[in-house]
Amino acid sequence: MKKKEIAFLCFIALYIASEIYVSNNFKPHSGYWLAFQLSGLLVMLLVYIFTRIFQRESSKWPFWGILCLWSLYAGYFGYRDIMKYKNDACINKFGREFNKIRHSHGVPVIPTGWDESFMGTGSAEWKRKDGGIGHRQKYIRVDSACTVSYEDDDYDLKPNKGVSRSVSITTRYAKRRGKDTTSFDYEVGDSTRTISRQQADSLFAAEKIKKDY
Repeated sequence: MKKKEIAFLCFIALYIASEIYVSNNFKPHSGYWLAFQLSGLLVMLLVYIFTRIFQRESSKWPFWGILCLWSLYAGYFGYRDIMKYKNDACINKFGREFNKIRHSHGVPVIPTGWDESFMGTGSAEWKRKDGGIGHRQKYIRVDSACTVSYEDDDYDLKPNKGVSRSVSITTRYAKRRGKDTTSFDYEVGDSTRTISRQQADSLFAAEKIKKDY
């Protein structure tokens, strides 16, 4: 195996290892990382093309076959990385930096010290690190236009005679000139009933739970 081929294989191995490491340890990814991913795919493709052009081959079919396969591979993963970056960048807009708007709308904010436990296509989930009563988690849903659609917030209350209790707050953001709607559900054991904001405030006040809204 020639030195150029060894160097090319080492570059591919380094590229794949870097992508796996960054993908598993850093979210969301920056625009610089996306540029690195796309340029890496492009460099590998160009290196392969120029290497084969300057080599004497008896048949060009293997060259074109591998080139087509690599182009499909690079196109698929390049498109996937671009879509993932756009999704992550959109979801990230509705993290803690969105708390000022949440507060002005009377929506529970993401408290300091929480971690983003999940990020999917158009959705994210934040959770507090420790257990106990109080604000436990927030689920955020974003539409295809990168506009927040609704948020679900869950609060754990102290159990009553061994029966679990919780309050769920669902906020649906209005489109255009509509009005936001917020609903409060009080769950005791297996039963759930809708309550008013004032009733939810009373439950939180009775147990000295910070409302976060």
